[in-house]
Amino acid sequence: MRVLGIVMAVVALILCCTTPAAAEVPYKIILSGGPLSHTVTITDLRDTGNLTTQLCSAHHAGVLTHRPAITITIQWFRVAHFLVWTGRFYPAIGAQAAAVDIPHFKLYWGNDTVLYCDRRVAGAPALALLKAYHVPTRYPYEICGPGRQGVLSTPSLRDCRSSSAGFASASEHNP
Repeated sequence: MRVLGIVMAVVALILCCTTPAAAEVPYKIILSGGPLSHTVTITDLRDTGNLTTQLCSAHHAGVLTHRPAITITIQWFRVAHFLVWTGRFYPAIGAQAAAVDIPHFKLYWGNDTVLYCDRRVAGAPALALLKAYHVPTRYPYEICGPGRQGVLSTPSLRDCRSSSAGFASASEHNP
């Protein structure tokens, strides 16, 4: 009986001291804005769990300024709760990989692994899952620069390809 009491106390302590993000999968993930004509809401718990754990790689994406983005919200509970992560998903564009920036994202995984999502390159499994929900993971055009940063251009426009400005290289946006 004493052992059962100790086990129950330890379990209660673990549940009290860990964030819900350490023990559950998100209730839903919402993507909106940017190139989306409508809001995409993912509520399948298998998909929300996979997306959350595979969204951010260990690689930093560098500077994301002037890149088109989609707002991403990860909601952990059905009811209003303080634990909601909001950030931006940046589809790949030109030579720049798809990236995610969710500043408060901190997911405890396993015994000693913590996943962060601050300006990280998006993981390939997560990109495949986003595609399945018709979320664009790559823009079909590039960003012109320098001096024209943030100006989107179709590949057929010669001024981006042949002008002295040229296309912005990955190093210009990802130091």
